[in-house]
Amino acid sequence: MRALHLASASITALLLAVAAAGCSGGSLPEGSASGTETDTDTDTDGATDSTTTNGSASAGTTTTTSAGSDSNSASGTGGACVPGMSIACACPDGGDGAQVCNAEGSGYEPCECAGSSDSTTSASGTTTDSTTTDSTTTDATTDSTTDATTTTGDLCEDPGPEPNETREDSVDLGMQGCNDEAEGYTGVLNGDADVDWHTYAGMWGQGCGFGDPNTVTTVTATDAVRICVYAECFQGNADFQCPNGSDQDAVDGIDGCCGQDELAFTFNCSGTNNESGRFWIRLDQAPADACVEYSVDYDFNVN
Repeated sequence: MRALHLASASITALLLAVAAAGCSGGSLPEGSASGTETDTDTDTDGATDSTTTNGSASAGTTTTTSAGSDSNSASGTGGACVPGMSIACACPDGGDGAQVCNAEGSGYEPCECAGSSDSTTSASGTTTDSTTTDSTTTDATTDSTTDATTTTGDLCEDPGPEPNETREDSVDLGMQGCNDEAEGYTGVLNGDADVDWHTYAGMWGQGCGFGDPNTVTTVTATDAVRICVYAECFQGNADFQCPNGSDQDAVDGIDGCCGQDELAFTFNCSGTNNESGRFWIRLDQAPADACVEYSVDYDFNVN
């Protein structure tokens, strides 16, 4: 019976030893803890860190496992990485960007976003802000006023050459022989201040006879105008009488006649048989604020 008790006690001790060895390899002192503890921590940016403690608090082994890259959309920096490796990152506009590991492998470059020039790197403390240039459009307004008001006469166009308001600026009509037909020209007087001058050379020579040339100048106009004819000999002195109804006049020492509609007189150069000379025709004194069209016919010698 005593032997039976001893055998039973031995078996019991053996079972306790086996059980203890399966748990910790030996009996644990008071206050010790055994077992396995796993601590899992998930960062707000999607990275998961887990810590596993195996064994007792005094002699156990702690293992930390980091899964994923610890990055955020503002800095784009993490732990050690493979140089040149690219990872995804979040852009301020909600889109996806890309970060590239720097050449040293110490962290990632700033998040590159399509169409964005603003980037912030938290780890390095460097902030890059793009400068927006606000261009101001200058509205250059040109206030131009065209004043087409004239001091005299209505607006009208003169088909003849201008300016011809003085004798020196007379329009040259060329030459006319003693046997040539009458010639003419047209023009416009713009009010009472407008003056038109024209000139021609009357040529006298063989075949013209022994008399003196009879000059005739006429004007036809849409309103009343004055016509003047001034004459000067190429040789000798001009000698002529103004017709009835006309007035004698002189410009720059050159004698002439002024009247209405027609001027006709016999032209003579005293002291010579050459009756050639220069003639100037002047039109003026149109009504104020009137646009008067006219035509002039001139004949050095009426045959």
